[in-house]
Amino acid sequence: MADRNALVGCCRKEEGCLRKILKKVIFLTAILLILQSGTVGVIAAQAQPAVPVLKGTVKGDTVTLQWNKAKGSSGCQIFLYYKLYKKYRSLGNYPAGKNQLILKGSQNKVYKYKIRSYTKKNGKVIYSKMSKVLTIKTAPSSPAVSQVKRSSDTEALITWNRISSA
Repeated sequence: MADRNALVGCCRKEEGCLRKILKKVIFLTAILLILQSGTVGVIAAQAQPAVPVLKGTVKGDTVTLQWNKAKGSSGCQIFLYYKLYKKYRSLGNYPAGKNQLILKGSQNKVYKYKIRSYTKKNGKVIYSKMSKVLTIKTAPSSPAVSQVKRSSDTEALITWNRISSA
């Protein structure tokens, strides 16, 4: 009985005191086992999905983004840089089955994109690191012919509106 009193100490009269001590002992034992095995860092590193590679093509003012499926991911999140806010904003989340996005933009404009993958485990979302920046410039608009004058059978005078970006 003396050993029990020494273990419980001054709080032996309180209900649940032994439970509290037992929980602390179990918790400390679990931490000791984890620290001895050294697997905490390995488990956290494996849980993070791989970084996808983002590629893009331009045709006129249409931008087509393509990416590879990152190993261990549930989907991807694409970001576009907004000059006004001076930061990237998400264009949306795309499931793992989708690997292409077609966007309509403005002509003669520079767009910057990034991508990261994510995975869902135990109700938590774990993100990969951001990819490298993909910079794409859309094509300038075509000049519009404003007037065609025929001066002879072999000559013609063509005038068009100048493009400010050309």
